[in-house]
Amino acid sequence: MRFLFALLMAAIAQPALGDDGGTKPTTLEPVSPWSLDYAETHCRLSRLFGDKDHPTVFFLEQYYPDSTFRWVVGGPKVGNIASGAEVRFQFGPGAKISQLGYTKLDLGDFGKGFSTQGPEVTESEPLMIKDDGAKGDDQSKEPQSQAVAGIPHLKSEIGRSIDWLALEPNSGNEVRLSLGNMQKPFEAMNQCTENLASHFGVDVAAQKVRRKGPIWSNRMDVIPMLFAAHPLELPRGGPKATFTLILLIDANGKPTNCQMIPMTAESNNWDKELACKILARRASFEPAIGADGERQASFYGTQVSFVLR
Repeated sequence: MRFLFALLMAAIAQPALGDDGGTKPTTLEPVSPWSLDYAETHCRLSRLFGDKDHPTVFFLEQYYPDSTFRWVVGGPKVGNIASGAEVRFQFGPGAKISQLGYTKLDLGDFGKGFSTQGPEVTESEPLMIKDDGAKGDDQSKEPQSQAVAGIPHLKSEIGRSIDWLALEPNSGNEVRLSLGNMQKPFEAMNQCTENLASHFGVDVAAQKVRRKGPIWSNRMDVIPMLFAAHPLELPRGGPKATFTLILLIDANGKPTNCQMIPMTAESNNWDKELACKILARRASFEPAIGADGERQASFYGTQVSFVLR
């Protein structure tokens, strides 16, 4: 049984805002504790900031154990920050400034928002497929976070270095969410995703001591097959159809279980059963290596996006 509970964190002093001679950022303080949702398909941390009557919401989400995460922010103070091709942000003070693509969202009562990845997106980049099956700019990069020794996780030392999220609009003042120190929230997320993986059939104890995770050896051949088997009716240059893909991989490198989770409205009509059948027949992995040096069953997670250019 998955469930929802609140994380009551000790208050931790925020670093003083630096004054470089420019305008100080608009800082939004928390108006709720962290809440952690143990859902059937994901783990989600959420917190409200700013005005209690018209709050800004922040979500941090994971769908399997990983060293990076999807995050969502929305509300009257931040809903229009994302414009153009990328959004500029920093999980500070410890993480570097990043500039990444994003997906615009309608967050209901919270208003406009957007989602993207961070702060360790370079370790687990989404795969982009264009309509003609040609290789996109980020297709040549195999996500490495799933191939590491031990089970992938959010690093406590990175969480310990993060106290706020700064968002920089194209014009106007920077907006900063006072997240509070993220070490304990990161650790809570790791516990949740391990529970999620166990729920999916993963032997978490064995994964923690593995020497190497699985590597998808024919990834660039198989992903375009999914698009060809079920082309989506998307407007050219429009929103992406994005999915989270989770596979159980046996000791011979073959998928034995598959889960495709729609991440955008454009992906809701996808034939997930057909996609999983293609993956079962066609996908091939270098299997994980266990603590004893032998091949072992494991899991593989990634995000896939389809877009018409």
